[in-house]
Amino acid sequence: MAQFTYTGLLNRTMEIYEQHGSAEAYHFITEHQADGIGNPAQVYNLRYSLAAAADMHDEALQLLREAIEQHEYWYSAEYLLEEETLEPLRHDPEFQRLIGICRARETQAMSESSAKLNIVLPDQEKPAAAFHTIFVLHGEQENMDIVQPYWSSLLDREYKLALLQSSQIQFTGAYDWIDIDTGMDELKQSMEELARIDNPQMEIRDCLLPENALPSGKRPILAGFSAGARVAMNTAAEYSSGVRGMILVAPWMPDREEWELGLNAWKEHGVKMYIICGESDEECMPGAQELVEALDFKGIPYVFKNVTGLGHDYPAHFNQMLQEAVAFIEG
Repeated sequence: MAQFTYTGLLNRTMEIYEQHGSAEAYHFITEHQADGIGNPAQVYNLRYSLAAAADMHDEALQLLREAIEQHEYWYSAEYLLEEETLEPLRHDPEFQRLIGICRARETQAMSESSAKLNIVLPDQEKPAAAFHTIFVLHGEQENMDIVQPYWSSLLDREYKLALLQSSQIQFTGAYDWIDIDTGMDELKQSMEELARIDNPQMEIRDCLLPENALPSGKRPILAGFSAGARVAMNTAAEYSSGVRGMILVAPWMPDREEWELGLNAWKEHGVKMYIICGESDEECMPGAQELVEALDFKGIPYVFKNVTGLGHDYPAHFNQMLQEAVAFIEG
């Protein structure tokens, strides 16, 4: 059984790096690289970077070569040229050759990348429209395959998973939401597309506007981790009539002005929130607490789970919380 979630593995590796140095962090990630379902290209990135920082230059170059030539991964040429830990490799002709391969793959990937929506249905012989919908947005440098296992328990609760993967790619298998407006547009388009499929009898010109709002039970739940939670929340702030509720895990909310205009609309349309954040998540806890205070002030229904000892990760008992979250939003 895996000892860590994939996010927890990455976080623990960086903790060891900060506390004990690159060599110990390298040996840790190498020993535990099979734990969790994640992105192998990202694990290679950590391993070759830490190896280079630990003066294991030959091993670092071999890992980079293996990732690029054997597995056909690619990494940002700009990152490879500017990352401080890779400076010892910079003048090696082999390193420069591998950068050239990455640059060509990066150009192709950027030109071909587009948002992807994967619909996962419960194992039943029913049409997709028969199930409630939860949209799930991955976090920074993640993808839809990484997050699916966390949310799959909802399939037993008559929900279909609408897994949205950003078009914004950083390296092989690693997507982000840096351009928040692009992310919101992609989520809105996916919501409208699914609403038309699920409600073929209705004329839906724009299901996210109040005058065309779907009945409460037909509206999806929006959910996300970290930067994905930010996109979900900002979209719900702008199109509250198209949302039933939100489940925000370790939500990264750097700017209150992005979401506070949604407060009145959430109250008007009965949008409920279930918020999960680790007490040790220094980057996300301040924003989560600010949101909770605003929801209290406006009288908007919510549940806030401040998880003791948890950093920027999913809690160990997330499946139980997920069932509670959906029951709260449905109730």
